[in-house]
Amino acid sequence: MLIEGSLTPALMRSKHKNQAGGCISSVAKTFHQQLGRFLRQKRGELTYKQFERKLGISYVTIHRLECGEQNVTLKTLEQICKRLKCRMADIFPD
Repeated sequence: MLIEGSLTPALMRSKHKNQAGGCISSVAKTFHQQLGRFLRQKRGELTYKQFERKLGISYVTIHRLECGEQNVTLKTLEQICKRLKCRMADIFPD
């Protein structure tokens, strides 16, 4: 994963506003979209409360992650992978 200080000048110029009004790079936007799609797919027909119990993450956080409205920590990503028995490469295939 890239951090802001390591972004190339081209990526630094390709910033987008998120809903909170802050800037996010196109790389971060792509990660948010991939994580959101993955979580929605894995949740399937489960309610947010059922998925909350499965992941050990609050339903509010799950919803925000699905919508790309909240950044995810590595600790939370590791927990998601552990609980869903998947790899980070399954979440972020690109």
